[in-house]
Amino acid sequence: MCKNIKQKILRIKELKSKTGLLTKKEIFELNSLIKELKELLREKLQEQQDIDFIIDIY
Repeated sequence: MCKNIKQKILRIKELKSKTGLLTKKEIFELNSLIKELKELLREKLQEQQDIDFIIDIY
């Protein structure tokens, strides 16, 4: 999954660094990537919190 996150970040950077105006398709892709990335990071954070909780118990 980390590779997936890295790919999304790289694509976002690629779109944001593009000179000129973005097409509607690119804007939609950028918004979708940001939304997906937020969700993936939220899941990763929850997993880490769950792991920390389990470690605290033991």
